[in-house]
Amino acid sequence: MSNDFGSKATSGLCQAIIALMPPHDTYIKTHLGGGAIMQRKPSARRTLAIDVDLAPLARFECHYPVEKVHGCAHRFLREFDFHGRELLYCDAGSARVIALFCHPLRLPFDAL
Repeated sequence: MSNDFGSKATSGLCQAIIALMPPHDTYIKTHLGGGAIMQRKPSARRTLAIDVDLAPLARFECHYPVEKVHGCAHRFLREFDFHGRELLYCDAGSARVIALFCHPLRLPFDAL
């Protein structure tokens, strides 16, 4: 469990957030941080964790395979080939905003 100020691991939010998630084949988590939600949700066929900081990626562990991406989430999402059953979980921590997006919703990446 994380002591991170933004951690959902100790706040009881994990199951509430997971319950809001629609069915999906691919799960994409930007701004990995501690990854509390990812560690507790059922696995997807494909799971990606993105962070610009190597430290969270290096210490993150999960009970199912996770593709770790070191880089800019905005750039990654702009270039990702969406097919229709992706769930994008964005929680930038300090922003205190959680957003769940499912394709075919078109996101204004240029505005990010």
